Parts: sequence; C-alpha cells; structure tokens
Amino acid sequence: MRLYKRLIETNDWENERWSWYIEWEGNQVALNLLETKLKQYDPNGEQYKLDSKIYNEKEVDLLVEHAEEGYYRSHNKLKGKLRKYTIENIYSLETLEYVLAKGSIREIVKEDK
Repeated sequence: MRLYKRLIETNDWENERWSWYIEWEGNQVALNLLETKLKQYDPNGEQYKLDSKIYNEKEVDLLVEHAEEGYYRSHNKLKGKLRKYTIENIYSLETLEYVLAKGSIREIVKEDK
C-alpha cells in the first residue's frame, strides 16, 4: 500500500484550502527539501504547510472520494515523482508561489507510466 504526505495550500483569492497528497516512497528527499523551503519562505504556514502525518492510500482515496468541489477539489491525490530540481530552485517567497500557487504542485509531479 502506498503512503502519502499532504501539502496544504491556502488560497485567499479563491477563499479555499486544498490538500495535495504526494506519494511518500521515492519522494522523501524532495519532500524534506520542500519542507525546508516552506519553513524558510513561509515560516508561519500561512499559504503552504506540509503535514507531518503520513497517510495510507486507503485514507487518501476516501478523502478524495468525498472531497468538496470548488476551484479545485478540497482533496487531491498525486501519483509520481516530485521534481527535486524544481524545489532546489526555490529561492524566495515569489518563486515558492510560482512553483506551488493554485495547484501548480501538479506540474512538478511526474506521473509514473
């Protein structure tokens, strides 16, 4: 069974909060780097927060199944490899927002084929 970490994105413009579940296995290094960048550029977690809990796939599937509709669904499951290179190049709040804002995390997860 796959395990997931949750990235929580709070979007004031849309007045919504989205949870992006990213596969843990194979992404530990990239997720730890992302956590470091979040603490550096969004230390209070006002826009982005990486949940410390590890979720199993059954939990994630249930949350996704019952997610609320909005600009994006409130719970979203991402499969694949997180592009560590993109995270390494976050060097300010602006680049953090560019990489993550409005669900852009989806663009840096390369889906398994």
